[in-house]
Amino acid sequence: MKKILQLIVMLTLLFANSYGQTIVLSENFTAYDGTAGTIPANWSLSYTGSGSFYTSTTSSGPSGPNSYKFGIDSTTVITPQFTGADSLHFWLRGNLVDSASFFTVYYSTDTVNFNVLDTIYPPNNQSVFYHYSLPAGAKQVKFMYHKSAGNIAFDDFSVTANNNVGIKNISKNGQPFSVYPSPSNGPVQISFDEPVNKIKISVYNMIGGEVKNIPVEKINDQKFNLNFRNQQPGFYFIRIQTDKFNYTTRITITVALPQKRINVDA
Repeated sequence: MKKILQLIVMLTLLFANSYGQTIVLSENFTAYDGTAGTIPANWSLSYTGSGSFYTSTTSSGPSGPNSYKFGIDSTTVITPQFTGADSLHFWLRGNLVDSASFFTVYYSTDTVNFNVLDTIYPPNNQSVFYHYSLPAGAKQVKFMYHKSAGNIAFDDFSVTANNNVGIKNISKNGQPFSVYPSPSNGPVQISFDEPVNKIKISVYNMIGGEVKNIPVEKINDQKFNLNFRNQQPGFYFIRIQTDKFNYTTRITITVALPQKRINVDA
């Protein structure tokens, strides 16, 4: 078992480095069995005990059993403090979760106040890896499950730091696309490394509300334009879902530039 765990760690590090990333903090809950002695160091878990973990392969991430179980309403998980990370990754699977349940991801830059990074309505009843760009200065992440029905398996958490200097054909944070410009005064383009299918693009504000009046224009199978020109300045999150991946990235929208006036002599 020890050799298998070592192999998993080596493969994880190899995967991260191949995408130009350094692992800052990671946890796969393999040793967690609900008892106090197996709670990962410096993690805060509001729900513990015999019902707070999964042992099946189906309800565990690629690292294998075990995984943490969000099993009651308002279950909260808070990570240890970290510095220097710019990306967040974790595996999630809903088990009989209904449409009234949702999973919220928060971040903190001072370890006291937490801001919404994303709200997942509802968590998918299948295995999904989630990837996010972390705001600058993020020091801690919190997860909370708002349960109506069903439970959530949580596994293979990591926060990473980008070090893509000199690596070609890899977008920022290892994403298979780029979003630019940011900051922007309105127009934003999403450019994928290769053609994508079954794409869904959603936009959320800083408090997790979906902004539905953002025009999305498909240029081709690799490029899409979004228009934020009539939106309030601030931070927005773009969630990109395809048949191959699920990413959320942050952009900054500034005040729209005024149109130039053209003086015409009468």
